[in-house]
Amino acid sequence: MKYFIALAAAALFFIYAHTAAPVMYFGDDGEVISAAATLGIGHPPGYPIYMLVTRIASLFPLGDISFRANLCAAALGVLVFVMFYVCGALFLRLIFKNDDGKPAAAFGALAIAVSQQIWFESVHSKGAVYLLMYLVILVSLYFILKYAENRRMKYFYAAFYSLGFMIPVHNSSSMYLLFAVPALVFMGWRSVSPKKYIYCLALFLFALITPYLYLFIRMKASPVINWGNLETYREVFGHIIRETYNYNNSKNSSFDAIIFRFGNYFSFYLQNYWLLGIFCIAGMYHIYTRSSRLLVYLACFYAANLSALIYVINTSAGFPINDLSPLTLYASKNFYLSNDIIPAFFAMTGVFGMVRFLGQKFTLDKKFVYGIMFFMPALMILSNYEISDKSSEFLAYDNAQNILSSVPAGSILFTGNDCPLFNIAYLREVKKQFRDISVYDTGGTMLSYALYSHMRHKWDRDEFAEIEEDTIEANKGKVYETSIRPFKKYNGETNLYGILYKPGPAGAFLPDTGRLFDMYATRCVYAKQSPDIFYRSIADSYLIARARYAALEGNRPLAEKYISEASKGSVKSPGVYMNISLVYNLDLNDPVSAVPFVEKVIVDNPYDLNAYGLLAKLYMRFDAEKAVLVLKSMYPRLSSDRERAADTQEINEITGSIEQQKAKMQGGVK
Repeated sequence: MKYFIALAAAALFFIYAHTAAPVMYFGDDGEVISAAATLGIGHPPGYPIYMLVTRIASLFPLGDISFRANLCAAALGVLVFVMFYVCGALFLRLIFKNDDGKPAAAFGALAIAVSQQIWFESVHSKGAVYLLMYLVILVSLYFILKYAENRRMKYFYAAFYSLGFMIPVHNSSSMYLLFAVPALVFMGWRSVSPKKYIYCLALFLFALITPYLYLFIRMKASPVINWGNLETYREVFGHIIRETYNYNNSKNSSFDAIIFRFGNYFSFYLQNYWLLGIFCIAGMYHIYTRSSRLLVYLACFYAANLSALIYVINTSAGFPINDLSPLTLYASKNFYLSNDIIPAFFAMTGVFGMVRFLGQKFTLDKKFVYGIMFFMPALMILSNYEISDKSSEFLAYDNAQNILSSVPAGSILFTGNDCPLFNIAYLREVKKQFRDISVYDTGGTMLSYALYSHMRHKWDRDEFAEIEEDTIEANKGKVYETSIRPFKKYNGETNLYGILYKPGPAGAFLPDTGRLFDMYATRCVYAKQSPDIFYRSIADSYLIARARYAALEGNRPLAEKYISEASKGSVKSPGVYMNISLVYNLDLNDPVSAVPFVEKVIVDNPYDLNAYGLLAKLYMRFDAEKAVLVLKSMYPRLSSDRERAADTQEINEITGSIEQQKAKMQGGVK
């Protein structure tokens, strides 16, 4: 079996490397690669272990630095496969008291390795964060299982030491500490002395603390990537505990949204791992017949961990539970990965139990049965290859290049969204390109802090906006933006400028700027309809910008052609639909056609208050009574008394206006 595992590991690395993104991908890739390559500090909690591992990988002279980081993720994906096999085989040996479970462990490990999620994490750099988390959990479980098997103290010490790395790799693995530590204490209750527990505690704390020293040391060195402009030890500590992300909105969470998130997790699990879900149920039965207490312990941990992860997504990741948009569900699914480990062992147990049953009941040869079963991972490879192949996807890189190429030298660019901010950071700080442009993050988290160094309150969003407007006023004609926004101080707004926006008088149109599209690299905009929601959001932004130009030039058929292209596909970011509605409402002066796109956002996420507000404004233009109905349906979803009072006042005002109009009409008829 060891030769099969070695061959499978080599084949997996070839598949991962062959399908890896050639440059940085979307999401956090540009940020974490930039931080690692420059020994900087990424977003909370800083990921010190990832930074060091990826920094080492970036030194290998093979392609672009971002590609080297992606290959690092591929190598970690292979190690995860190997550790899944090793731990699975050991778990089955403990359950069934023999070594016959190795093929079942290999089957389960391979099926996990070629699943959509693990494959995806193995072909782009941010995935390495979650693969490192997997690796540390599996190594810890290996030492725990080895101690359960032979009670040797070296495994006991090694287990505690490896457990210390769990939180530094990713805080979503912290629940495993509450599972693993009691298990170790229970197993060593009579054989381990208090003195040895002190040694274990020292090893655990050493592993827990030492990775974070990187953040404190690098903060003092003022790295070019210093998320949040950390300047004090207190700020670094707040960074580690994700203080900035602590948006505890659990009191505003609805029961329906919580149930939906549980259902979404199980749906994604079955979609991701195929028949492993069925084998998982069979495995639970086999474990129950051998140790009901073990099954109850594992099942309780699984349920508690899933519940905790949903809460963590709400509090420390900045995704409110009530936000059910496709974009949020997509971005938060990585947090559930640590919860897939226990079901994987259940599934391996189910596979082994099924093969043994078929051998005993129908005298089928085990090798023959396993040979048939290994077709499933092969089919998964064929099925998942196209969706997982990122080898020709340059859009993240091209988009950052296109943005920076649009801005004249000596100008100022404000950008705030993760995409393209992180990829712009990569081009500027790692590739050292476009250094003649001043780029500022409107959230003050990355890049230059020169504008924000004298802020009274470091995270005051209103003060950020005030500084931005003052900069625009002082540098008229030299400031550019990556997003649409109004400016209160001088009654202006951002106007279309290629794929960017330029502050100016409200309603101004710069038709000549449409020629910027002639110099843009758009090889990946039309190349394929990628199902990745981040990818499609950026690609669609080009189509929507072209639609806006066509609409403003009076060419509605061409505008609707671009809109049709942008609206293709089954899953869309809310931003895509909202921007399409903007084209219809503002540029084509057609609020009726804008309504269905806003309604799609509400169907996907019934708690999107911005969409409700926009829908009410659209209806106000042609059907005030429907606007009232929208506001009334929004009322139960409002979280504060102030919001409810404002909503009620608006309803009363619109209703009063409707009644006045009806009275006038009746008076005219008389």
